[in-house]
Amino acid sequence: MPYGAVLLFAAAAATQGQSRAPARTADLVLRGGKIVTVDDDRPLAEALAVVGDTIAAVGSNQEIQPQVGPNTRVIDLQGALAIPGFIDAHAHFTGVGEAARNLQLSTAKDWDDIVYVGGAKGSRTRSSLMSYQRPPDFYPLRTTLKSSRSAEGRCGRGSRSI
Repeated sequence: MPYGAVLLFAAAAATQGQSRAPARTADLVLRGGKIVTVDDDRPLAEALAVVGDTIAAVGSNQEIQPQVGPNTRVIDLQGALAIPGFIDAHAHFTGVGEAARNLQLSTAKDWDDIVYVGGAKGSRTRSSLMSYQRPPDFYPLRTTLKSSRSAEGRCGRGSRSI
């Protein structure tokens, strides 16, 4: 047998039974959780590997472990559910921002509560700019809420009556 053929045969025999290392380690690995795969044959996995912006593999923790490299960000889900690729396209982010910007007076019982909430918010609304003394043109909150109730006795826009 020629010398080159012997070397080729020896190299092939030496690598027989060894698994190949992944071509590239994952950038992100989620493991230890319940990962929804949307695959009828395997609806849940316990780990997931991401390379770049692509889900590269899903499987058990042991199946994904070889893709963890020194620069891989690993997140232990601690049994939590992950739904990769799910995007909530019906979120009202502007509403959340508006709510955070406005004073929440639904639990205010009197003028002191309004001043406290306005001062804590650090807002530039009229109530926080007023002096601590109730101004003569300010209607008590209870009167204001009573006048804005519906026929059923409810306040508008989800406010509760006092």
